[in-house]
Amino acid sequence: VVMLILVFLIYFSTFRNKNFVFTFFLIGTIVFFISYVMSKLNLNVGFALGLFAIFGIIRYRTDQIPIREMTYLFIIIGLSVLNGISKHILSLFETALINIFIVLTVFIFEKVLNLRTESYKFIVYERLDLLKSSDKQALLDDLRERTGVKVERVMVIKYHFLKQVAYIRAYYHSKKGDPDADFQPSNDNDDED
Repeated sequence: VVMLILVFLIYFSTFRNKNFVFTFFLIGTIVFFISYVMSKLNLNVGFALGLFAIFGIIRYRTDQIPIREMTYLFIIIGLSVLNGISKHILSLFETALINIFIVLTVFIFEKVLNLRTESYKFIVYERLDLLKSSDKQALLDDLRERTGVKVERVMVIKYHFLKQVAYIRAYYHSKKGDPDADFQPSNDNDDED
């Protein structure tokens, strides 16, 4: 029930991004059942926390996941572990109270406070003259015109002088529900040195 509220009523209704709904549900379900079975086997809490850490490390072994989605994944893993082992540690009331508190906290930050989200686009940029120029406004104007978003700052990831391009990250504030808000680069290896 908590996963349904977090994923559909808060995450999906805010961002309209279906890409992570599958991941959130399956990882949450698997972690819950593994934690539940481990609690039945009378294993100590250290094993459950170890499981939590292992699933948290998934972040480093997969494609880049935007920070917001990683946060939702962390919340879902945490709640799944909590709900899976809480029968032996907490009362049903305490477990429900923790679940309600976490869901309300997420709801307040996503729906009530309506905080702007800083997003970014990876761009292969050929205007090296603007990158080394002291006129940062010209660089921002060029990127705004080309991308169609109001770029606010830029970070150079690396230069490729043979191809005469730079790999940059252009930061901007996105609107909620923007499907291109957290555009991630493909895993093409054509940019290798």
